[in-house]
Amino acid sequence: RDAYPEILRQRYKIADIEAETAELLNGIARARGFLGRGGRLDIDRAADVLLRELRSGKLGRISFERP
Repeated sequence: RDAYPEILRQRYKIADIEAETAELLNGIARARGFLGRGGRLDIDRAADVLLRELRSGKLGRISFERP
């Protein structure tokens, strides 16, 4: 989220990219409508989607290495 905030902002329509990781996942779950039992946000599903889309390249070319 620190290196590629615009990619996350565009893909998931989240305004507060600078939030902590849990809040970022809550934002993804909210944006995608991932609700679990009792109307609670399903952050496990949001994390799964984020990782899957990262691995498949849907988020673009992202590197975790720093020069």
